[in-house]
Amino acid sequence: VREYVRISKQFWEVSYGKYSGGFDAFIITVIMIAGAMVGIQTYPDYECPAPSMQDKDYRDNTKDKNQGFCERHASEWFGGDGYIDTFVFWTFVSEVVIKIVANGAAPHNYF
Repeated sequence: VREYVRISKQFWEVSYGKYSGGFDAFIITVIMIAGAMVGIQTYPDYECPAPSMQDKDYRDNTKDKNQGFCERHASEWFGGDGYIDTFVFWTFVSEVVIKIVANGAAPHNYF
């Protein structure tokens, strides 16, 4: 327990201490990116299904002038399981882990 509490002090500095401003700014930036991605993926003109859903029939039907944004611009970045969504997901998971560990011997205080 003593070692865990010692390690948690470093996480406390990142999440709630002297480095929390930068940490919070980073998390807010990721939240804004996530919001933009939701807008891109749900706006009808963008047509951003997950890349695994873009089979041959999908690509054949979007080859006209109304071709979707994601089909034209690297869907592996913008699709439902693309790089940006994966980055956002793991950033949020990391934030939760950092803040739980930061609470030391009382991780339940995070909730």
